[in-house]
Amino acid sequence: MKNNDKTARETTEVDERYDTTALAKNVIVKDLVGSDDWKRSKVGYLTGASVIKRSVGTVGNTANESLNRLSTLTSSVFGRENVQALPEGGNAKERFIQSMIVHNRSEDDIIAIQTNTYRASILYFALTLIAAFLGVASLFSFSPRDFADALTRFVPLYIVGPLLLKYAYTNWVVRTRQLGTLLSFLKSFDWVPKK
Repeated sequence: MKNNDKTARETTEVDERYDTTALAKNVIVKDLVGSDDWKRSKVGYLTGASVIKRSVGTVGNTANESLNRLSTLTSSVFGRENVQALPEGGNAKERFIQSMIVHNRSEDDIIAIQTNTYRASILYFALTLIAAFLGVASLFSFSPRDFADALTRFVPLYIVGPLLLKYAYTNWVVRTRQLGTLLSFLKSFDWVPKK
């Protein structure tokens, strides 16, 4: 019996949220007429000060939340990461092992990184192909006015291309278990990511 009452109550709450008549009444009574403002302060309601205060408060809260999100985004994008330096010396394979120790990574972590970078590489490869196709197709569909216009057709490629390179390189580093340079990755011609 209790479960039926709970289900009926949940159904009623959902129905009230999507009841257009109740929503319209709520908008008219609370927002247009200002019943909450009237309950808080009769003088504020009559002078319009309550509406101004509520509007300024709403705009202020929205602006504050936006600034907080922007601050968080900025610090995560431009913030400095405190990365421990590896000891000097050793070949690429020895430096990879040192890196695993310094960053406290296990063999399971390495396998997970390899799988994730493989998946990300496949995703960005597909996005790179789509961006290149759309860029070329737009050149034939709408002829560019000048060279700059032609270059702007490939802007998505400038974003997803480097991400493809990053994940393919990281997959190569983890797969070969050597902390080689980007140049050694390119010279290896082992560019296809693997699980």
